[in-house]
This record gives sequence, C-alpha cells and structure tokens, in this order.
Amino acid sequence: RKQCLMKKLLPLIIICLFLFCSCSKTEEINGFNMDSPYSVKLNGMTSLQKKEIRTALSNSDKLFNAYKKSELYTLNEEKHISKTEENKDLFAVIEQSLPYCGEFFDISVRPYTSLWDFSSDSPVPPTDAELTEAKKSVGYENIVINDNEITLLNNAQIELGAVAKGYMCDRVYEIADNCTGIIDIGGTIKSKINRKASVGVKNPNGGFFCTVFIEKGESVSTSGSYERNFTYNGETYCHILNPKTGKSVRNGLLSVTVISDSALKSDILSTSYFVSGIENAKIPNDITVIFVTENGGITVLGKEREIR
Repeated sequence: RKQCLMKKLLPLIIICLFLFCSCSKTEEINGFNMDSPYSVKLNGMTSLQKKEIRTALSNSDKLFNAYKKSELYTLNEEKHISKTEENKDLFAVIEQSLPYCGEFFDISVRPYTSLWDFSSDSPVPPTDAELTEAKKSVGYENIVINDNEITLLNNAQIELGAVAKGYMCDRVYEIADNCTGIIDIGGTIKSKINRKASVGVKNPNGGFFCTVFIEKGESVSTSGSYERNFTYNGETYCHILNPKTGKSVRNGLLSVTVISDSALKSDILSTSYFVSGIENAKIPNDITVIFVTENGGITVLGKEREIR
C-alpha cells in the first residue's frame, strides 16, 4: 500500500504513454469506433495481421454498440441470439464479463443508461420513479448463456461501454503475435514493448502528477467523472452509474486507473472501483489501482510497482 498527496489537481486526467520504441518499420492503424479513437502502432506486422486488425476494429461497432443497429442492439431488442461466426466476439465479451458482475459492476445496466442522455444539448437526470422502474430489468442473473445461445430474461438489456474497448485491446494484442509496439483502443492501452514503458497521469497544463511503469503484456485503463458529465440545477452528474440504483456516482473520486495483465480486466475494474470507492475496494495482489480524489489526493493500492 502506498499513498501520496498532490497539492493541486486539474479537472482532467489524461492517460499518456510517453515511451515508445520508434523506428522506421513502425506501422500505424488509426480510426474511430465505439465512440472513441483507436491507434495501433506496431513493428513487424504481416499483411495478414494488418488485415485482421483492421477488420476486427472496423467490425466492433457492428457488434458492441447498444445505441444503433448492431448484434448487441439485436440481442437487446429480441432478447435472444444464436452464435455465428460473425458475432462470436459478442458472445466472448459477454462470457468474459459475467464473472466480474456484482455489486459495483454489471453489464445489464442498459435500462439505466437509456434514461441518461449525456449527449443531449439539455440533459435532465431521470426521476427516482423512472430509475425504480428500470431496476426491475437490471441484474446479470437475467443473462442466460446456454451452449451457443444467449437469452435475456425480465426485459433485461446489456451495455458494453465499460468492457468493449478493453476486449478489443486484448484481441488486437492476440492477433499481433510476434509484433512489438503499443495498442491504444479508446484510451485503454496495452504494451507489446520488450522493455518497461512509462505511463503517466498527465496534467494538461504541463507535467505529470505521477508516472507508473508497465511491462510487456500489461494494460492500463482509466474511468473518470470528467469523461462525460452535465450540470443540472447546480448539481453535476457523471456517466458512471451505480448498478444497484442507476444513479450517477458521487463519492469524491475524480478517476480510477487500473493496471493488469488483461485490458478487459483493467477496463472493467476501473469502473467497478470507481463505483465502490476506496473504502469498499477489494483489490487482489496481481493488479495496481490508482485512486485520484477530487480534493487532490492519490492513493495507490494492490501490486507494488515503480511510481514516480
């Protein structure tokens, strides 16, 4: 356990990778999907690998987007889907996410998120009555996987916003076997560098609040209240919701960063620990968690690693 205090914290935290093995053979694949930009910078990609990575990333919206026509949208509407070659990644991400579902994280929160319109020009928080009604359909127990089929009970719906980028980061890492470089899917970062890489929590006005060092195969993901929010009647609401109530989380945290050997795990746990807060966080010894509070404090828990 390590704790350090910051005298000042600006309202934006940017995960910034500032060590990369650059050389003339580095190739870059950039784009925008799942409402986020992605950047894959790798050395040693074959033409087949480049094609597979581009295809996987371009297809991700067609699989995981709950807000427009996709495989997930179809599942949420029809409450049933059968596995095919085209949607096998949707099955995989749901199956891999379910073990993490519980008090502080749940992929069945779509009935809540549909009530919060953070993209509106004039967003209004949902009423308690609306959230109480939506709660009847929330609960990972309503997601039933039976062989090659997924069924949603009690009018359940799935939201993969806190999962899909991490899953795709791991998928690209798997495809890019024998390559070296950096994979960044919507801010979830995974290193394929054959030496330590430094990842900083950056002050956008200059400098870094702290820097951590990650090994090849490790991933970093951050969830923050600054990412999407709005103010209504003097109260600020962020997009991270408590799965038990559907309400915007307000617990004094500005962000949570998780470092682990799985991008999907980092993605999920950064959200889960933001909801739980420091006091209720149960952190295993194989991951590192950096909590940043609104009043300017940093608490680092879990696996010990070099932090500057």
